[in-house]
Amino acid sequence: MDNKASNTLLKGTVLLSVSAFLVKILSAIYRVPFQNIVGDEGFYVFQQVYPIYGIASIMALEGLPLFISKLVAESDDNIATLRLLNQLRRMIWLICVILCVFFLVFARFLAELMGDVQLTPLIRITAFLFLFVPNLALYRGYMQGKLLLEGTAVSQLIEQVLRVGVILVSAWMLQKGLLGDVYETGVVASSGALVGAAGAVMYIARVTRKENTLISFEHVSSEIHDTKALWKRLLAEGGMICLYAALLVIFQLVDSFIMKNALVASGVSELQAKIIKGAYDRGQPLAQVGMVISTALVVGQLPNLMQLKKEVGESYQTRFKQLMKLAAMVGLAATVGLIAIVPELNVGLFGDNKETFAIRLFVVVVALMSVIQMLQVIAQTNHANKLLFKISLLGMGAKLLTSFPLIYWLGSIGASISTILGLVVILALLYDKVYLREAGKHRPSYLLHLTVLLVLMYVVVMGVRLVWQGLPLEQFLNKRVSAILLSAAAALIGGGTFGYTVIKTHLITEEEYEVFSVNKVINKIKR
Repeated sequence: MDNKASNTLLKGTVLLSVSAFLVKILSAIYRVPFQNIVGDEGFYVFQQVYPIYGIASIMALEGLPLFISKLVAESDDNIATLRLLNQLRRMIWLICVILCVFFLVFARFLAELMGDVQLTPLIRITAFLFLFVPNLALYRGYMQGKLLLEGTAVSQLIEQVLRVGVILVSAWMLQKGLLGDVYETGVVASSGALVGAAGAVMYIARVTRKENTLISFEHVSSEIHDTKALWKRLLAEGGMICLYAALLVIFQLVDSFIMKNALVASGVSELQAKIIKGAYDRGQPLAQVGMVISTALVVGQLPNLMQLKKEVGESYQTRFKQLMKLAAMVGLAATVGLIAIVPELNVGLFGDNKETFAIRLFVVVVALMSVIQMLQVIAQTNHANKLLFKISLLGMGAKLLTSFPLIYWLGSIGASISTILGLVVILALLYDKVYLREAGKHRPSYLLHLTVLLVLMYVVVMGVRLVWQGLPLEQFLNKRVSAILLSAAAALIGGGTFGYTVIKTHLITEEEYEVFSVNKVINKIKR
């Protein structure tokens, strides 16, 4: 690869990483102003149908493009690649049309199962998003496979900006009396996904024509080659990528069907059940931001890990243990940090302290998902798709079976506990079937050390809170501004304390400094 091509690839990789980060941050933070305007009932309406959007979005943004790019990269023959994509296009269209028709036809039935028939139009409009998935996934996957990353990166950003823009406009329209109620607002907000997807498709079409990378099947043979094998790969490999990327979204979908119904069955009024569900869903953006931070460092190291897998020796096992350590360390730090400042975040971002304890429990998913995502990628490199599928079914089964009774008895706290139980089942099985197989009988020796540092960080954050509360700030700042400033101060001081003690107490070794490319900063701190 010459210098020009290498620089283009580097630029594209950086742009794709930054774009993915911004997309996830945007996807989390827009919910704060939206909830502030439409309230907890309006937020409930939007969040009830959000998991359907989430599944389609993951198919178009992460799961299928990653699978398609792998197939494209494996092929050296352009004609063979186009023939393969032509077959794949038909398969993906078939799947997406079936999903679209399913949600259109059964929208009212699904809304009734959710306990709120007024959600029917939201489900129907979201269903059309599946019709954008084939083209988005195909072109993104093709461009990523050909290392043309800039178009994919910009299309992701355009899609999210347009979607978020429509969602916030819908909230503004409700505020100005241009929409009748929160359900009409939900319909307009849900249409934002279609506007974003259409914008992304138009941008990709323009870029591919300009760069002469348009995928044309005009002169491609329609001859079918081993369709059964391709279906198997699509469902096994592509399906597993989508399934684990959408794991929390699927758990959220379970809550959409069960939580309100269980609350009403326990004696809570219809309106109050909606408000409780809406307040509980505040935990979603907080956990999402936590997972963006906790997984960003790990994901960048995975290609190197996969390369080491092909080599003979202990390098792969060593790097695997190091990455597992990083995933656990950063995931737990993000979780403990969030647990510590959730009361302030809840008041500062959403205006009150509703469901604070349930949200504190819910953010435990950050630590669990950080390690689960690491282990499932390792399992996929070993082609253990059947194992991954069985484990995911057991975890989802645990969530499904425990949700109603736990929510009935414990309210929103039960929803958090059932989510944690489902993820713990998945993590325990992945640890037994994947981690122990890769690392042998090695048991992490750093966990006690890490626990001490996490407790210290938590104590420091509590200390910051006590000092802050002792300051006469009420006469200068309102309650929400004070809570946001306290959250920021606690996060910076607590996070800084954790990072400093990790270095000073040698939780990370010199070799791990090199692995994570932070040795220059570390050396300055150590001096």
